[in-house]
Amino acid sequence: MCFTAFLIFISLLFSSTVWAQEDGPYLIHQGDESSSTLLWEVSGNDLDEPSYVFGTIHLICSEYVAEDDRVTSALDQAELLALELDMTDQAQMAQVQQLSMNEGGHNISSDLDDEVVAKIDELIQPQMGMGMSQAGMMKPFVIQSMIMMAEMENTCDEGISSYEDILLESAQQQDMEIAGLETAEFQIGLFDDIPMNEQLDQLETMVTEENYVTDQFDELFNRYLHEDIQGMYKLFEEDEMW
Repeated sequence: MCFTAFLIFISLLFSSTVWAQEDGPYLIHQGDESSSTLLWEVSGNDLDEPSYVFGTIHLICSEYVAEDDRVTSALDQAELLALELDMTDQAQMAQVQQLSMNEGGHNISSDLDDEVVAKIDELIQPQMGMGMSQAGMMKPFVIQSMIMMAEMENTCDEGISSYEDILLESAQQQDMEIAGLETAEFQIGLFDDIPMNEQLDQLETMVTEENYVTDQFDELFNRYLHEDIQGMYKLFEEDEMW
């Protein structure tokens, strides 16, 4: 699998996808904190044109993805799509690869119990085509991403999809301008701020607690598909890893 595929999961599980509209107001949703929706209009306060914020999920089972007329309509009227990172920017993608490696080429396999390393190999080797002899030179959050993707590939009936990929493909078909809200350096810096011993503990938890990843994502997918923002936020509050 191409390394840039891991970009999908190097940041927080949810991103904000924004697009700016060309013409007049197109009301999607208005509500309070209890409202259930993933798509919000940003308008008023003397703004000439509204924009939209759509809560995406980086990875989801393909069988759960359905076309949403609200999202399609808003995107069709837009002139710019702003993703968390501009995945068309080759310089940013190169920086992702560079910053995702451990300093000095250190392999974190030596920092983990042999049983944990063997379990990680068992999970990622079939899907990623590499084990910890290579992957261990990458930072723990990248290996966590590999484990999540491998677990989902084994669980999803029709493989995995990404809303970012879907939106990006649609925007490119419309020759829409693409922008990034953040940089690779900023995003990866968020993980670098977590003490290494905590990162290693989180990695161990993922592979030693039975069904940890699949149980977590089942609940997350259910809340996402019901557009239950408050419920998703509560999940993140309750889970130490998030």
